[in-house]
Order: sequence, then structure tokens, then C-alpha cells
Amino acid sequence: MELLEREPFLATLAEYAADARQGSGRLVLVYGESGIGKTALLEAFQRRSPELRWLWGGCERLMTPRPLGPLFDIAAQASGELASLAARAGVPRERLFAAFLAEIGTAPASTAPASTGPASTGPASTGPASTGPASTGPAGTATVAVMEDVHWADEATIDLLSYLGRRLSRSPALVVATYRDNEIPDDHPFRLVLGDLATQRGTRRMQLSPLTPGAVRALAGPRDVDAAELHRVTGGNPFYVTEVLEAGWPSVPPTVRDAVLARLFRTDYGTRELIEASAVIGPRVDPGLLAALTPDPGPAIGAALGTGLLVADGSVLRFRHELVRMAVEATIPPHRTASLHAALLAALEQRGDSDPATLAHHAAGAGNAPAVLRHAAEAGRRSAALGARRAAAAQFELALEFAGGATGETRAALHEAAAEQYAMLDRWQQAEAALRTAIGLRRGLGHELRAGDDLRLLSMALNGLCQGEESGVIAAQAVQVLETLPPSTELAWAYANLGAIRIGSGQLRDGAAVLGRARELGEQLNAPDVLSFALNGLGLALTWSGQDGADLVEQALRLALAADLQEHAARAHSSRQEIAVGRSQFDAAERYFAAGTEYCDEHEIGVFSQCLRGFRSYALLAQGRWDDAARLSEQMLRRRLSPVNRIKPLHVLGLIRGRRGEPGAWPALDEALDLATAASEVQCIVLIQVARAELS
Repeated sequence: MELLEREPFLATLAEYAADARQGSGRLVLVYGESGIGKTALLEAFQRRSPELRWLWGGCERLMTPRPLGPLFDIAAQASGELASLAARAGVPRERLFAAFLAEIGTAPASTAPASTGPASTGPASTGPASTGPASTGPAGTATVAVMEDVHWADEATIDLLSYLGRRLSRSPALVVATYRDNEIPDDHPFRLVLGDLATQRGTRRMQLSPLTPGAVRALAGPRDVDAAELHRVTGGNPFYVTEVLEAGWPSVPPTVRDAVLARLFRTDYGTRELIEASAVIGPRVDPGLLAALTPDPGPAIGAALGTGLLVADGSVLRFRHELVRMAVEATIPPHRTASLHAALLAALEQRGDSDPATLAHHAAGAGNAPAVLRHAAEAGRRSAALGARRAAAAQFELALEFAGGATGETRAALHEAAAEQYAMLDRWQQAEAALRTAIGLRRGLGHELRAGDDLRLLSMALNGLCQGEESGVIAAQAVQVLETLPPSTELAWAYANLGAIRIGSGQLRDGAAVLGRARELGEQLNAPDVLSFALNGLGLALTWSGQDGADLVEQALRLALAADLQEHAARAHSSRQEIAVGRSQFDAAERYFAAGTEYCDEHEIGVFSQCLRGFRSYALLAQGRWDDAARLSEQMLRRRLSPVNRIKPLHVLGLIRGRRGEPGAWPALDEALDLATAASEVQCIVLIQVARAELS
């Protein structure tokens, strides 16, 4: 396709590359709707920049994203530490991130053009570790690392972009991430990161616009086409325009799907069969996998390339556009789709090095329940270890869809695993449902220890749902069940949870005593997670009683960070900010907010990142920054928050509206008071009642 109306973008990319050669790297966010020409622009830039080193990776539209897919794509094209680490399972993602930055920051003095697509991916890795800064490459050289389709990215890949955005300005590298801005929901993690990236001095944004009627007329050339009507029908989308023209205007229906199918069904049966098989494989097609799906694919590959639907990309094939692949896949009869997925699953399992998320995707497509259970559960565990909690939850959900014939033990474990991710994502209603199912299964199996611990987790979920009375009852039941068994960390946790609930409801002395029992048992059993939780709760209890509990919260944070207890570190970050706000130590509170949100967002712990934002709204309000406080509260309420995390923004927004005489003050305060009362959150109830008294 002729590249029209893109010269200014190419010139800008060349300027960014020049900056990178001088050691001032850039993260360039190239965005626009599907088919707008993001990949075509980068391929044109690559042709004009053969002196640059090019590495390509991308995200795929799987049922659940492949964690760190672009990183592993690029690692397969590397030969240094990144390639070595990516080939090993269990490598902490911080090491992978640092190795990635080092790889793109050490371009050789002389580079040859690379192929336009990534090589096959390596296995996922797990766990965090700290790393030093990446080294820089020789003066005058630069690497361009392309990450395509990050609107499909998992949380770990989004975290990688955030990591790079903070560091690229000191590296001789250009990272270009493409995405469809109209396909990112408001509550998507990438939407939140985009705002943070915009504040980094090395970040640049580049929105591609549709073609003008004049450009469409130029594309049509000598064809007998109503260019104005073609522009109207396609909206100036270059891909739409080209597909309609190639399929034959005006007999082709005005949808890309129909345009693609018109071209597909002009091929012979063997070629069409190969293209269909390629569509099930994915956007990038390994000829070795094609051989497992179609007999003697060689001749058909040539014919498929002739259609323009598939193009050669180094040693692999790829669809010219994801819309093409999707359109083809939609035409395949269900029974053939299932058989293709089954054949792919068998071929990939035989290889033994495929990502479990990919295997789970094909297993689900094949309807192979045992394989889905096996691979989706493993993919969920890997995603959770990488901090990709949404992806982890989705994988456990996928496993549960196919778990009808599994044992009660397996189903209980899957529900518990899903509930753990829901809790971190602030999705307490789903956590409650999963835990109630798990409790029933555990009791049916006679697993009293697990049932007791699940009761404790259910109590926490109910607290997040502002069901304070039932939460307290369930917390006490958990203690009763576990006290009939030998001392255990589960019992220590039950004490800790019950103590925290009582402190929240204003029973400071009683709650602190129960937390003291949790601390004592946690020390006996060497359970750092229990100790961190108990220290945090005791610190808050002291603070709320007018004493100094900040040191205990700091101990809780240090203990959690040292043991890599992410949930507990996030909780302590929130608690020390809460204490600082309560003492009107706003400079410290702002530092704690920045450190806490960076930690929570990096590890996808939405429940505490929202707590931190809620306390910041209190701090802004107390400093008289009403506009900022109202804006933050409104932003929070537009997201899918749990009931308990709605209380603070509703309180702040209601009070500000009331002070300004704006509408909506009392509905916000009424809802805040109802939630706080239902949650038995005494501190919040008092503050909201004070606000209501002020406005009365």
C-alpha cells in the first residue's frame, strides 16, 4: 500500500532516533484505530533507517494475554543476558526488565537491518528482584524496539512500559509502542499508565489520523471509483480503503470483513484451507506449525502470499493486518476450528517449550477440558507471579469453565486461586462468590483447616463489600473452627483478621489484644506475613487511640519488603500515608503516596492503590486544594471500585459540593454514610457525620 500523508510522522520519528543516538532515548506511543497504518508507518521508517538496529515484539489477541509477550519476542532475537534469562523459568521479572533495558541500550557500532517481525517466544518467568540501571551503548548508535498492539497487553507488559518510560531518557534506544486507543476501556490498567507516562520527559505521543478525501482519491488512482463515497464509507481508514479497492469497488460490501472474504473465496480450496489454519495459529504463523495442520503446505503458502492476505516476515508468515486474520477466523465452521485448535495443541505440547497461556487458548478452542485445566492453571500461576493479576484471574476463570469433571480438591483450589487475584484487584464481590463455593467444597471434603482459612478470607471479602456485621461473625467462626485444630499459621491469620475487624469497628482495646495473640503465634511459627499484618494493625490501633503507632507500621513495611510480601507491603504503604494525613504531615503523606502508588501499580494491587488515592483526597481537601481533591474523587468514582473504597471519594466530593453550593452533595454524603455504617467503620462514620453537621 502506498504510504500517504505520513511524511510528518516519519520526519518526527527520525528526530526521535537522532535524540536516541545522542543518548536521549524516547518512548514513542503510536496510536490510532485498527487499520490506520501504525505498522505500515514503522515499516516505512525501518526501510529509511537501515543504520538502526531493529527488534520487534508484539501482543496477541488470545483469550488471556501472554505475560510479557513482547519481551520474550525480542529476547528470541537477542543473544546476550536477556536471551539467557528468557530461556529459564522462574527468573524474577525485575531482572528481565533490567536485562531488556540493557539489551536495547547496547546497540553495536554497526548494525544490519533486522527482519520486520519477532522470532518465536521463550517461556515466561516469575518473581521480582531488584536490578541496577541499564548500560548505554556506543555513541552514535541506537536500537529501535517495537512493541505492537499493546492494547492487548497483560499487566506485566504494561509495567514494563512504565519501567522503560522512567528510564529511557538516559539510554540510546527508541521504544515504539503501538496501540488502538479506541479499544482500551476506561478501567484498563494501560489507561492509567498512559497518564503516568505522559509526565515522563522521554515519552512522546503520536496519533495517526485518517486519510483525507484527496489521499483516498490518490489511492483509487485510475479506478472508476467515487472517491468521496469511498472516503465516507471507510472513514479514511487506509486499511479499509485498500481492502475495498483490492476486492473490487463497488461490488464489495462496505465492511472490511466482507472485503477480506471476497478475496479469500477467490482462492482454491487448498489455499483457503491453509489461510484458515494460519488464522487459528495467530497473527504470526510458524511454517512448522502449518505443516502439522495442512499436508504439504509449501505450494499453498506461495498461493496464500499471492493473495496479499499473508505476507512473508523473515522466517515466519503473518497476516497483513489483524482485521484480516479475525475476518478469516470468523468464517471457519466451528467443528473445523475445534479440530485446528486440537492439532495445534498437540503440536505445541510436543515441542515442550510453549507458553502455557498459548496452550490454554488452543486447549479451550479444542474443547479439551483436561488440557485447559492443566495449562490455564499454570498460566494463572505464572501471571500472578509476574504481577499480571487480571490475566491470572482470567486464566483461573478459564480453568473453572472446564472444571466440571474435575475433583472437588481441584475445583476448590481454583476458586481459592481466583479469589486471591480478585482480592488484589479490589473485586470483592467475585472474591466472595469464589470463597463461598470453595468453603462448601472444602467442608464436603472434610478439609477443616482449609475451610477455616477460607472463612477468614471470606470475612475480608465481606469487609470490602461493607458488610461489616457479617464480616465480624464470619471472622469469629474462622477462629472457632481453627482453634479446634493444632496451632497453625491459619489460626494466626484468623486472629489477625478478627483483631483488625474489631479495631475498625472501634473496639481498639479488644482488637489490639486479639492482634497481640496473632503476633505471638506468628513469631512462634516464623510467619512474616502474619507478623507484618499484625504490626500494621497494632500501629493503627495505637494511632487511633492518640498514641504513636508509626514505628510499628514502618516495621510492618520493612518486614514485608524484605520478604517480598507484596500485599502486606502495599497495606503498610497505605497505613503510613493514613497516619501522616491524620497528623497533617502533608509533605510526608505526599511522599508516602508517591512511593505507595508506584509500588501498588507496579504489582497490580488495585485494592490498596485505591486506598492510597482515597487518603490523598483527604490530604488535598485538608490543604484547601478543593479542585484537586474533587477531580481525584471524581476520577476514582468513574472506576469500578469496591464499596469500601467508594467511601472516601464520596465523602470528599459531597463535602466540597456542599461547601460550594453545588448539586449532588447530599446524595454523595448519604451513600458514603450508608456504606461506612454497613461496614462498621467507626473512623469514617465520625468524619462523615462531622461533614453532614457542617452542611446542615
